Amino acid sequence: MITLTPTQLQRLNSLTFIAGVGHPTSNGHTACLMSAAALVVAIENNDEAGYQETDQLQCVCSVIRKLGIIINDSFQNKEQRKKWAIDTIPKIIGTNISHEVKQKRAYACADAAVRKYAVAALLKAGLQSEADKLAALDPIINQKTCNIAKKAASASYAASYAAADASNAAYAASYAASYDDAASDAAAAYASRAAAYAADDVADVADASKITILQELLDTCLAITE
Repeated sequence: MITLTPTQLQRLNSLTFIAGVGHPTSNGHTACLMSAAALVVAIENNDEAGYQETDQLQCVCSVIRKLGIIINDSFQNKEQRKKWAIDTIPKIIGTNISHEVKQKRAYACADAAVRKYAVAALLKAGLQSEADKLAALDPIINQKTCNIAKKAASASYAASYAAADASNAAYAASYAASYDDAASDAAAAYASRAAAYAADDVADVADASKITILQELLDTCLAITE
């Protein structure tokens, strides 16, 4: 986590935050979470003139990046998006710590998808037995528990979209554990995306909104640092 300087904060406050990819240095002066984070890094490095508009940033974990993008794009109110983004940017810079940390975050996404989101959706559908099976699973913390959860969620695939998405999240997290390269990054990111899909399914049956649910997951992932 970093602390925004007055210059960085002033620059961010001058931008309009949008869904999709923002363009901070174009005439519209728009931004999304990631393009604004890239601008902050450029200012930090005294290289705003050399800033390249992008929603990808090497210093941000692929799991964190994907969750952040999904939350950014889920806001309907621009001012709420802007406040959230400015609060979140300092937290995500520097999160690309190691393959091991990224993997733990992917497991955390799969765990939430299987043991929370899918369970809630199954209960709402009146499928108590299927929900109990997933709720009784051990936390997903390694490839063994991930594969067990993947199979269990797959068994409820036809009963719930959330269970299907949860199974996909577990599959992606398991795949990411097998590699330490770009393919691993993509798979880990997909684990968070699939978890977000499951959260989208359960947002209709939970008291919390999709943004609140995903913010809790993002906070969980941010807390994983070793």
